[in-house]
Amino acid sequence: MGFKSKQIFVNLSEIEVAKSTNFFKELRFDINPQFSDDSSTC
Repeated sequence: MGFKSKQIFVNLSEIEVAKSTNFFKELRFDINPQFSDDSSTC
């Protein structure tokens, strides 16, 4: 029986969340506000 994943979630610790979020926005990643706040971004 095989398992095929269509998504992968990687958790990385980050000191400067806002700076990291802006970096990924510039790379055209989508940020989900439902799972994001001042201490984390998804």
